[in-house]
Amino acid sequence: MVNKLSDAPLYTALTYTAFSVEDTTPAKLKLRDRADRYILMISKFMLGENIFEGLGRLQAVFPKNSKEHRPVSPPFGKIRISLTFLLSGLANPSPEEQEEAKYLLARMQYYGQGGDFNLNAARTQFSNTLNDPNARLSYKATAACLLAQMEYHGQGGDQNYDSARDRFNTILNNLDASVEERITTLCFLAQMEYYGQGGAPNFTSARLRFTNILINPHAPVGYRLMAEYCLAQMEYYGHGGTPNYESARQRFSNLLDNQAVPVAYKSTAKYFLGLMEYYGQGGEQNYESARVRFYNFLTNQDILVGEKITAECLLAQMEYHEQGGNRNFASARIRFTYILNTREAPVGEKITAAYFLAQMAFHGDDGEQNYELAKQLFNNILDNHDAPVGYKATANYFLSLMEYYGHGGEQSYESARQRFSNLLDNQDASVAERITAEFFLAQMEYYGSGGERDYYSARQRFNNILIGLNMPMEEIITTACLLAQMEYYGRGGEKDYYSARQRFSNLLGNHEAPMEERITAECFLAQMDFYGRGGEKDYESARRRFNNILNNQEVPEDDKGTAQYFLDLINHSDEDQYVLDQINHSDEGQLPVRVRRFCRIC
Repeated sequence: MVNKLSDAPLYTALTYTAFSVEDTTPAKLKLRDRADRYILMISKFMLGENIFEGLGRLQAVFPKNSKEHRPVSPPFGKIRISLTFLLSGLANPSPEEQEEAKYLLARMQYYGQGGDFNLNAARTQFSNTLNDPNARLSYKATAACLLAQMEYHGQGGDQNYDSARDRFNTILNNLDASVEERITTLCFLAQMEYYGQGGAPNFTSARLRFTNILINPHAPVGYRLMAEYCLAQMEYYGHGGTPNYESARQRFSNLLDNQAVPVAYKSTAKYFLGLMEYYGQGGEQNYESARVRFYNFLTNQDILVGEKITAECLLAQMEYHEQGGNRNFASARIRFTYILNTREAPVGEKITAAYFLAQMAFHGDDGEQNYELAKQLFNNILDNHDAPVGYKATANYFLSLMEYYGHGGEQSYESARQRFSNLLDNQDASVAERITAEFFLAQMEYYGSGGERDYYSARQRFNNILIGLNMPMEEIITTACLLAQMEYYGRGGEKDYYSARQRFSNLLGNHEAPMEERITAECFLAQMDFYGRGGEKDYESARRRFNNILNNQEVPEDDKGTAQYFLDLINHSDEDQYVLDQINHSDEGQLPVRVRRFCRIC
């Protein structure tokens, strides 16, 4: 057996390949035996005790300026043939040489060098090397590292995280393992601790290992990129420590800017950067950038279903709310529908999709109103134990409105009144929803819809609404009009003509008030001027107001007739003053029915 690679020129070592296996003359067999021993030595140097060192060693022996024996690439095919022949029984290797040949051939079978992969044979041989008491310690270390990886990936046999994790932990403390094998071991152990493979998750240890890999100058680029990729996610979620959005955001940005980063890593980086820009984590909120990142992320084919659904959901919400770009109800509807109909979609995203689709169906966004669908989706949200309490409150709010107006089913004041009452006491409902609930409850108590009349409660509610003024103008106007009438008639409290007069005057001067409320205000102000309520009697003002009523085309004919009745009284001659005195001092209940109807007394 030669002792130095320089004693075995590459040409001599590969000479035997020029002969056929059938050539068994003594001279040829002797030459083959010598060549096979040389090729074994070359294999050890070419592959190295560690695969990362082999090529460098070979190039050191055969310098690039050597014209005669300069290798362009390792002749793995010839080496594999040689090792196979050495173990075929035609040669006569020593037991030590035979074990070395088996070990080297197993490595070539593992990496697919010089021929097809043969993971089953490689796994068996690595196990034999580990069990051989005479095998070199460095060979055992490499065999353990490769065997652990095969058990991790399930190559050449069953997947076995427990055994792989035990082997990696053993390698980490093995002084015969090379630097590269230790780095590989660190990388696999970090992943297994992070994902809980072969044992319970250990985020603290995994985070420390990834950090060590990242700062190790001997770590291959691929391992360092993988470490930064995992560290970015751990910092985002706070695994192994507290969340550090600033650092996570920087790491994901680094991955996107690095040309060597795999497409899958870049895709995930876009996803997480989109999340952080959407929520304003680790920097300013930027809907426009988040929207672009999610668009780009969704163009990739190989992405996780969970991440795809989340991106679709957030993108749909931005399109719905007009965040980071134009509002696009059509696209939002398609995305939400896709989420709702995707079996693999997480429960949270399904609930969110139902929540927005229900509102779009209720309002008729990008299509016709569909109260039946809205009612179905809102009821599904109420029945879902995983739905956020805020979503349930909103569902109750819309269901109350639909029952009040009879949208999507029968009208039910009783149910609507109960829902509005519950909503008012629900602290998870938004302020706007609770104010609207109080507005509808006040009206239902005022008119006795869905239950008994309760002027006292209605009056309190109307006052609360006007104090807050956190409602649409139309509802504020309705509230002011009804409250003014309650103050005029003393419903739910004492009469307050002065306050009623002020409210009616404000309504009449409000150009945003609907015509119906303005007509009502004019009618009451005309009566108050006539009777001197909330101020002095003013027949001239009353006459002007009644004339306005008569000239308004939108006033019902009965009301016009009553206005004419009062105008006749005002315009009556002095000798009929007695009649006017009788009206002025009479109880309103004694007035003609037509007049009482006009005064809104009945």
